[in-house]
Amino acid sequence: MKKRACFVVVAAVIAALVPGAASAAIPDNDDYGSAQVIDALPATVSGDVTEATRAADDPNDCWQPRNTMWYSFTPTENVDVQLTLEQSFDAVANVYEGKQGDLQVLSCTDGDWGRFSATAGETYSILVGTYYDSGPGTFELKLEEAPPPPNDVLKTARPINELPFRHRQDVFGAQDDTDDQNCHDGHHTVWFSFTLEKTTTMIVSTRGSRYDTAVGIYTGSVDTLKEVSCNDDTGRSDDVTRRFKAEADKRYLIMVASQNGSGWLDFSLQRALRARLTAQPAGEYHTVTGLARVIGTIRCNQPASVRIAGVLRQRHGHEVTVDDFVHDMKCSRKVKTWRIVVSAGSDAFTAGEAGLTLLATVTVERETVRDKAARLIVLHASDSAWGF
Repeated sequence: MKKRACFVVVAAVIAALVPGAASAAIPDNDDYGSAQVIDALPATVSGDVTEATRAADDPNDCWQPRNTMWYSFTPTENVDVQLTLEQSFDAVANVYEGKQGDLQVLSCTDGDWGRFSATAGETYSILVGTYYDSGPGTFELKLEEAPPPPNDVLKTARPINELPFRHRQDVFGAQDDTDDQNCHDGHHTVWFSFTLEKTTTMIVSTRGSRYDTAVGIYTGSVDTLKEVSCNDDTGRSDDVTRRFKAEADKRYLIMVASQNGSGWLDFSLQRALRARLTAQPAGEYHTVTGLARVIGTIRCNQPASVRIAGVLRQRHGHEVTVDDFVHDMKCSRKVKTWRIVVSAGSDAFTAGEAGLTLLATVTVERETVRDKAARLIVLHASDSAWGF
């Protein structure tokens, strides 16, 4: 009895003096069913996962977390939530929706931050644990409403001063505002504005965006908005490409809204591309080489890349000399003359009439237009070098 009492005393002294000799308690929120409730944002929680355990029904699809602790959050309104994790160990902080046994991951974080979009009245479960089998430690988790983008509301619409305009931004944190318009019940809105000196057909596009967009176009001021167009390309794609006529000296406001959450927006605005292709009635054939040269012009309403493809066909009795060709160039608002040398291979072009068919494919940014020209031309003799 004395030896046992002595042993108990010694063990107690060791437990008191040696750090870590006594085991820490299992956290109260060690299990999904006992998750600590986060009532409102912003919120900061901290913990130590050293003695936390892993339940058999804990999710295993996102970094296979161990030593897990649970939190829950039920917002009273729709909100984009940003998580910040400070830790003394290799930690994960994952966010789930659904019920135990059927949890669906929304955010899978193995670093310092994460985020998710929360719907009013829905409960979201947040798991903090060790990354795979890494060692445990302490952590501090912060949850706060994500800051909105600078053009979140109509009053701070981003001005567009130069065309073509292309802009990429993260709309996470964008909020609904009283000035937002109802365009296919969209949310997470951002705004742009522009004014033109001349009446022009415009093209607005959200092609390449990482979420389902709807685009509303308006004129007027905050209190007197008039809808020009509202489009979401339902059933075709998640992005929108829309042509509309913008009048001179009138302010236009463009609202881009989300149909299903938020993410990266690719937004572009440009003048509708126009091009005019012509072919001159006279061409040349080289008396020595038998090559032909056709001449014409191209003009675009803005700088663009052009590919001119064509066919030159000349009949000699029952024989036909024919060749197709491709020529790449640039075009602009100024009329540009093009000259294309055409080879018929082993055959030769000669003096006389020839049929010329042309197709110009003109591209700028995300738009492509085509213009055709076809006519009968007359080839005249030439013995100049033509630059070769």
